Amino acid sequence: QALLPRELTTVWDGNATVGLRWQPPVVESPSLYLVFRAPTPMGFADMDFTGAYDVVDGMAMTWADPEPLGTSEERYYLLRAVSVSANGTELSPTSNTAGVFSGELRPGTNAISSPLGSFPWVDYTGLELDTMTEYRVAFGADRVSYMDPSGMWQGVPGMGDPNHVLTSGQCYLVDMSQAPVLIARVRRASMVR
Repeated sequence: QALLPRELTTVWDGNATVGLRWQPPVVESPSLYLVFRAPTPMGFADMDFTGAYDVVDGMAMTWADPEPLGTSEERYYLLRAVSVSANGTELSPTSNTAGVFSGELRPGTNAISSPLGSFPWVDYTGLELDTMTEYRVAFGADRVSYMDPSGMWQGVPGMGDPNHVLTSGQCYLVDMSQAPVLIARVRRASMVR
């Protein structure tokens, strides 16, 4: 466990670039990191050097995927740290799995949700999007609606609370009158092996 990379988190730049950030192992500094990428959380096949999607310097704590994010795509990533010494090569266990999924908001009404939880080590206060108004502005949407406890749809702008926080597992309606907009949501999963 001395080599285990910690707190792997997916980040999205708001356009088409997905990246990773992480905390280095607590005890030992790795020589390099192996980045693995799969289309599903359990889709990682070969977990050694030959199966790595990319190799990153051991001093790094961030990485950007060189392939742009598509308009309807899921990606999952994990890391393994590698220590190379006179005693041989040691591979760490896998980090947690971090992912992203993207979609396109098209003109008309779109249903969106936030199906999985957030990263527990990320402070989502401040600049992170969380309210109806923040999402409406970020999407360039005419209106974003949520279902209130009585089962009625409440729109923002409209009768809805502009400070209502979007929560995991809920559905929201996004009304768009403009050209399609790419959106992405980062997510976490659990350790693979």
